[in-house]
Amino acid sequence: MIKTVESYKKVCVNVKAFGFEAIYDDQIVIEKWGNFERATIVPTHIYLFQKGADYLFPAKSMKESEFEALSQIVRNNIAGNC
Repeated sequence: MIKTVESYKKVCVNVKAFGFEAIYDDQIVIEKWGNFERATIVPTHIYLFQKGADYLFPAKSMKESEFEALSQIVRNNIAGNC
């Protein structure tokens, strides 16, 4: 059964040069930018698509400056994978 994000006590994303780490309580999932096939960036969210699992980053879940920085990082790293 897939757990929803709300069911975790701690959820954190650390953006790195190689990709990002998604931390769910004591579980760490490491994703490389090269794994993503495409991305959608709109004012309300960033959506990353890959074969295994997709990721949705709502703008409301971060500061405006963080959303802008993540948008730029995604543009720089995913555009080359298309």
